[in-house]
Amino acid sequence: ASTCDDCEAGAYSATGAALCTPCEAGKVAAQPGSSECVACVALHDNAYTSLEGEASCSRATQGFYWDAIVQAPRECPDGATCDSPGGTVLATIAIKPDYYRLTL
Repeated sequence: ASTCDDCEAGAYSATGAALCTPCEAGKVAAQPGSSECVACVALHDNAYTSLEGEASCSRATQGFYWDAIVQAPRECPDGATCDSPGGTVLATIAIKPDYYRLTL
């Protein structure tokens, strides 16, 4: 007799499938043993996303940046561009010409 192991969070498999498949970018499987991935926009609003194989929607979509303090996306500020591959964080916000960034 053979046994099946649950897929790790961030991946899924159909019932009876031999292999786990990572969730595609923008979808997650939060729990081990998931049979499907759920779109981040179904769980949150359209500012949340994920990379392939991630278990949570903890990245910001284009036009937003991820605020690590509140663990949520925030709208990109005026004078900046938030379009880093994989999601923009505070350190990767691109400043437009004629604007400046304050440093702490």
